Parts: sequence; structure tokens; C-alpha cells
Amino acid sequence: MENPFTEEYGRTFEQYTAKVSEAIGEVISEIPYRSYCDRYGTYRLERLNYNKPIVAEFTENDNLISINKSLDWSRGRSHVVVKDEGGNQGNFVDKEILMELKGEIRTTVLPVKWAKTIEAKKEIAEKAFFDMKRLCRTLQVSIPANPALEVLDNVLVTDKTTTTRSIYTIKSIRTSFSVDAGMIQVIDLMWAQKGVMV
Repeated sequence: MENPFTEEYGRTFEQYTAKVSEAIGEVISEIPYRSYCDRYGTYRLERLNYNKPIVAEFTENDNLISINKSLDWSRGRSHVVVKDEGGNQGNFVDKEILMELKGEIRTTVLPVKWAKTIEAKKEIAEKAFFDMKRLCRTLQVSIPANPALEVLDNVLVTDKTTTTRSIYTIKSIRTSFSVDAGMIQVIDLMWAQKGVMV
């Protein structure tokens, strides 16, 4: 299924009012693509692939220094309205997000021209809910530095004390150095699969 949040053809930007990187970022902000310069200075525009193989495993007493979990539901929406080009709409509520928002109904409207059936509208709403859960729940781990790791790589995290054992996707990487601890990376992780508890 293609992401329904696509930019219409013919979008223009006024000359000298926006940087090229800002214009590209604004146009692709709602589609599953990533725009960045890699470590060699090459510009890349690549489609996001959340189903990559596992590239590393972090386990307690081995290479997992610390683990923290955080929730930020400020961008969460418990009610999704999907509208097709004829103005017909489907309303969907996610009970799990509704409970996280303590019963508060927050609505978002997704205009999707091609979603004419209730099944198509439901599939779009479920994808939107899953993406919200993926972004709102963060697992943060500290590990000895591993320069081979990249953003959007999948990793396996195993920690008995927090009952964490699942595959996560790297959201961000920060590297620090100290004389006592050496070179350490703090990695923010997000869901990689449905049913993963953070």
C-alpha cells in the first residue's frame, strides 16, 4: 500500500525564501522517504524500509550499558477520519491510544482520494495508528560505540530486568566520549513490528 500523504503535482517555492534542503524536507515530510547526506558527503534520497534484517544484538551483561523507556503522546491521535474524493468518510478509534490519552478524543483527518471502500479506509487508519505508536514510544539504550550502526537499522534488544526482548528500529544515534567510560553511543529506538511492548 502506498502512503496516502503525497504532495500534489505543481508545488512551487518562491525563489530566495527557502533553502533547497528545507523545500525538499517539506515536500517529502509525509511520505516514506529519507533525505540526508551520508558519512561520505553523498546526498541520498531513499525509500524507508522498516523490514531490514537485524544488524546488531544488545544484551545485558554483554554490550548493553543502560536502558530507558519514554512515552510522548503529544502527537498521538486516538480518532482517525479517512475521507475519499467523494467526501465519504470512515471513522476509526484506537482503544490503546485512547487509554494512553486518558480517554481524550484527539482527531486527525486524512484525505485519501483513492480509498473508496471501508476496508481501504480501515487499512489506512490502522497504518496511521501503528505509525503513531511507533513514534510516540521510545526505547533508549547506551552501548559501547559501534560506528557501523546507521539510522533505520534494525537491532535486537534483550534485557531480563525490564522484560525487553524484541526487534527495534534505530531512530537516532548520539556519540559521546569520556576518559572513564570511553566512547559510548546513546541510541533512540522505535517499534519495528506490531505487538512490541515498550
